[in-house]
Amino acid sequence: MLFYKSGEVADEVWDIFLYCSDHITKEDQQMLMHAHRSGDSDVKLQLHEKYCEVTGGALLQHVDTFIEEIDQLIAKAETIGVNDPNSPYIRNEHPRLPLIHRHNMFVRETFQNVRNRYSTDPNESWRDATRCTV
Repeated sequence: MLFYKSGEVADEVWDIFLYCSDHITKEDQQMLMHAHRSGDSDVKLQLHEKYCEVTGGALLQHVDTFIEEIDQLIAKAETIGVNDPNSPYIRNEHPRLPLIHRHNMFVRETFQNVRNRYSTDPNESWRDATRCTV
């Protein structure tokens, strides 16, 4: 996935979510592919508008699943002493675990920013929040 630290999602990700959706018709799928290849952002935007609920839901499901999985990895690392510099296990068996842990924390923060940006906050229009800007 290509997310920015700010929580924004790259346009290509929206295209992939739309193209891979079970809800998009074969005709629309072919139109999306042609628009992508020819650089026709107007057609892509129309298709994204048409399927925004589907792609937005798929994105949030992916993000939520990933956050759950990375939370499990973070918790596991913390139970074996990743934050203890004197831990014999870390020092002798897995010296790079603290680096991996910091990376996982960064990735989790980025995914949380995506989740926050595209949440279903009643004060924010879902359609506007998940708009693809191709």
